[in-house]
Amino acid sequence: MDDSIINLIVFGVVSWTTLFLLTRKLFTNRSFDFCNRLVSTVHAILAVSLASISVQDSSCPLCPLASRSSHKQMKALAVTVAYLIYDFVCCLFDKQVKIDNLIHHLVSTVGLVAGLAYEWCGSEMVAALWLTEISSPFLHLREILKELGYKNTDINLAADVLFAMIFSCARMIGGPYLTYVTLTADNPVLIKAMALGLQLVSAFWFYKIARMIMYKFSRRTKVNIAPSKISLVMCFVRLVATTFFFTSLIYSTHAILAVTLASISVQDWSCPLCPLTSRSSHKQMRAMAVTMAYLIYDFVCCLFDKQVKIDNSIHHLVSAIGLGAGLAYERCGSILIAALWLTEISSPFLHLREILKELGYRNTDVNLAADVLFAVIFSSARMIGGPYVTYVTLSTDNPILIKAMSFGLQLVSTFWFYKIARMIMYKFSRRTKAKSAPSNM
Repeated sequence: MDDSIINLIVFGVVSWTTLFLLTRKLFTNRSFDFCNRLVSTVHAILAVSLASISVQDSSCPLCPLASRSSHKQMKALAVTVAYLIYDFVCCLFDKQVKIDNLIHHLVSTVGLVAGLAYEWCGSEMVAALWLTEISSPFLHLREILKELGYKNTDINLAADVLFAMIFSCARMIGGPYLTYVTLTADNPVLIKAMALGLQLVSAFWFYKIARMIMYKFSRRTKVNIAPSKISLVMCFVRLVATTFFFTSLIYSTHAILAVTLASISVQDWSCPLCPLTSRSSHKQMRAMAVTMAYLIYDFVCCLFDKQVKIDNSIHHLVSAIGLGAGLAYERCGSILIAALWLTEISSPFLHLREILKELGYRNTDVNLAADVLFAVIFSSARMIGGPYVTYVTLSTDNPILIKAMSFGLQLVSTFWFYKIARMIMYKFSRRTKAKSAPSNM
């Protein structure tokens, strides 16, 4: 580690401490935690900015993997190490010391110091810094609003939902992918341990956040609120801040991302399934890893769902086993990517149907249009492209788990096609009956 980096850490500790003391002096009537959170917010914004600036290749933020850290990356990490030292001292004066927060600080500090000492894994470390800090300003905003007297208000609920959305996307989609990349690359054991430890803490926090959001909405639905003018904040909350709407947005985001990554990773567009039964490319492995991370996240979400559907559970299980096998074997990348593309291409329209219902467009023309669009795309992808991919997979020299996944997915797709066909027929028959019925004059 260069002397300049050590000096930067020392200077950073002094700077963060000075900023805190100035904040305490400025906000004399506010609590210790309030002032500390203001400093933490400044750090989060600065950390995300420095991490973004230090990316070496914007087309591939994690490149180069397992390589020597650049000076910009070292500086970005040093600033956060300085903050963690300052924040650890602050924790000693805090009345409520949380074990999970201490573990997070310990893991982060050890990992970052190891990265600075090795001068290695700069890309991975900076990506981890970006993912962990991107939601922090909204975390602190929630608590700051409470101290300012906005507890149990619409604006505080909006901050809660915004934090939950950003945290979930960063930590439960980007996080598992980054963990996978870090663990599979040639990185020091301390760095790998940090990546795994951070992801475990993130998963635990995601569980707590999901429970918090569910509790808040269940409490709001039980309270009878007198009719009043709806504020802009309330409109935002009602639009975005329902658990179902929130999860549907994440599902759609993953679907679009999965289709994009799958398309990018195709090696030969004249033959998208070529080369068959060959070693997976790095892009294909990444695309599958992103969806694997999403499936883990979605499995956790299913634990909170009151209605667990058997067909959906089977689909998730088959997909997870197949993708896990593909990642483990590092084979069949072209086939798995094709399957990923076919299964996700209709997903945004599936979730659009439910989002429209949540927004009050149930039984409208726009909702029917979304239904038809989803049915057409699903049928084309799953019942034309799907059987072909299944045939190719079963007839070539692929591992048995990959073949089982392909066959299982096609069976589930066929069952869903049957349900979708019945749904479309029912909707059109109901509309024709409604139009033919005599209207009241």
